[in-house]
Amino acid sequence: MKKLAFILPFLILLISAALAQNPEWMNFTDSYNIESILENGNNLWLGTDGGLVIFNKTTADMQFLNRANSQIPANRIWTLAMDSSGNKWIGTWMGGAAKFDGNNWQIFDADNSGLPKNDIRDIEVDANGKIWFATFGGGIAVYNGSEWQVYNQDNSNLTSNWINDMEFDQQGNLWIATGDKKLSKFSNGTWTVYDSDNSGLPDESIYDIAIDSQGNVWLATWGSGLVEFNGTQWTVYNTQNTPMLTDFIHTVAFDKNQNVWVGTDYGLYEYNGYSWTRFTTLDSGIPGNEITNIWIDSSDVKWLTISENGLVKYDGQNWTAYKTSNTELPNNDVRAIALDASHKAWIGTAWNGMASYDGNTWETFPQINLNTPNINAIAIDSKGVKWIGTMVSGLLRFDDSEVRVYNTDNSLIPDNAVNAVAVDNYNVVWMGTMNAGLVSFDGTGWSFYNVDNSNIGSKNIKGLVFDHNGNLWLATNPYYDGNSFVGGGLVKKENNNFVVYDKSNSSIPSNFINAVAVDAQNNIWVGTYGGAAKFDGTNWTLYQADNSGLPNNFVLSIAVDASNNKWFGLSGGGLVKFDGTNWTVYNTKNSGIPCNSVSTITIDRYGNKWIGTVDGLGVFREGGVVMALDESQAKTPDRFSLAQNYPNPFNPTTTIRFTLARREHVTLKVFDLLGRQVAELVNGTLNPGEHKVDFNARNLPSGMYIYRLQAGDFVQQRKMVLMK
Repeated sequence: MKKLAFILPFLILLISAALAQNPEWMNFTDSYNIESILENGNNLWLGTDGGLVIFNKTTADMQFLNRANSQIPANRIWTLAMDSSGNKWIGTWMGGAAKFDGNNWQIFDADNSGLPKNDIRDIEVDANGKIWFATFGGGIAVYNGSEWQVYNQDNSNLTSNWINDMEFDQQGNLWIATGDKKLSKFSNGTWTVYDSDNSGLPDESIYDIAIDSQGNVWLATWGSGLVEFNGTQWTVYNTQNTPMLTDFIHTVAFDKNQNVWVGTDYGLYEYNGYSWTRFTTLDSGIPGNEITNIWIDSSDVKWLTISENGLVKYDGQNWTAYKTSNTELPNNDVRAIALDASHKAWIGTAWNGMASYDGNTWETFPQINLNTPNINAIAIDSKGVKWIGTMVSGLLRFDDSEVRVYNTDNSLIPDNAVNAVAVDNYNVVWMGTMNAGLVSFDGTGWSFYNVDNSNIGSKNIKGLVFDHNGNLWLATNPYYDGNSFVGGGLVKKENNNFVVYDKSNSSIPSNFINAVAVDAQNNIWVGTYGGAAKFDGTNWTLYQADNSGLPNNFVLSIAVDASNNKWFGLSGGGLVKFDGTNWTVYNTKNSGIPCNSVSTITIDRYGNKWIGTVDGLGVFREGGVVMALDESQAKTPDRFSLAQNYPNPFNPTTTIRFTLARREHVTLKVFDLLGRQVAELVNGTLNPGEHKVDFNARNLPSGMYIYRLQAGDFVQQRKMVLMK
């Protein structure tokens, strides 16, 4: 027995250590869209929409750096540069810039540096080692290692604060493409501006600037082809005078022979000064036609980024494509997440459809994604059938093998824009549409509730949830009735009656309701453009930036975990946890969240928070993420139990823990010795696993109390002592 007594604590320590080794944050991103390429020795550094990828040109091995496993300030990377010391400079979308020396990160943003904006479109290093940042909206910032200088429309002859690209020539002149379709040259404090009125520059946006060994400036324009400027003459190459099939140019580069390579939205082109060679999927082995970046390495090998196809190598004879993403997430703008009975996550994106992930394997669904890429909502019924709400394609039914589409052409569904989907206990599917109100479908028949046949209050339904009594609650937005925007607010459907709570008859903070959720006490929580609110059926409690820990009032999503904590996803404010007393904010400066705009939150039975953002999927769990394959570390209990509260006796708070062997409707109530109920701590359906609830008895007299757990057929009660 002594040996056993030693082994058990040892095993507990091993399990705890294993859990502790799991990261608290994980990011899953689509990094096929490569925005920038930088060569450093045998590695290519790839700035993607899903983080930084370090690619070995010889072995094709890849290292992925993102918000969860590095200090990179944002997953969407616009530009990369390297200084003479080998430091990498990284410009991001809305995260500012970062300097990375291979071990340490230094972050520069509008809060802690001289950067005027956090959207960094280009970074250049001049001959003196100064770092030049092109910002989108704030002009140009220059950093010499200690001091900052900003050039903008107010203090210089810069014509626009929106900078698309920059490039230094051999004389140290800086060429600048601005958002007002102009080209500027900055030389020793003097500005020269070229536009369509005073030069041969076409009146189109300039996407890329490249300068050849002779000092000629080459411009990739969006709509007028390729432009060459030799300091005196302007030459335009377009579909009228070249074999190019498009005038929409992404990028320009030069090989060792100074041949010009042009990446367009339809093909790759080589120009040797006399003739053109065209590479498209019709006349070459190139795997795609939209060429967004070209990097020609020290061996004259061409490395291309092709939209949605990752990285492609062309050695003059062979084309080789490389998958630069470590997931099959089809797009980083995640709008919907649902979890099935086997704990597989189903993830819907705004642009490229749906994927599933079981903790090990990703799967995509071409039969859905090719025709219905814009997914707003996913719900799973008791048979495992997925019901998918789309932006333009109606409702989809997917049983893991066959897809059936219900739209306005082949069914009675009144609107193809389905914002929200919920399934009731009878497997009836409920849909909130953008333009036609509430719709239900029982597999054969359709029912409709709109402003013409009911008092639903709005046509535009953004969210749906059932409370513990089976009532359906609707998050709605105002709609345009032909004259003005009307309606919106929180709506309760009880049987066939609708009760509308809006700013005219309640304390709800806004009529623009983005999300609705139900907590363990059957309180209704709403997320609005005016903050969050709790409604207990009678009273409203408002949580806003000026009276709570919410960093702003733009609440897009809400979820409630097994411990009754509320989780809020904000636009620009990150993820926020509220335990009833304390607020905790997780953002890109203090956590591994992919970005600060959180569209949707789903919580699994292990307590992992699945977080859909505009820059990828994040998974977060305090103490370490537990995936389905880690179940040996987080076993579902094989029985129901109610533990003794701790501390006991207590004053005035104590914690009650219980375990559930399966998903059940649970009540946890407290009674005095006369059998009178004095508190209801839980009343809702909970997932299997361990749960804890804090009980505050500050308003009760000292004495003995009984707490009683009922979960399905399981009932257990224990005694506790309040001693004041």
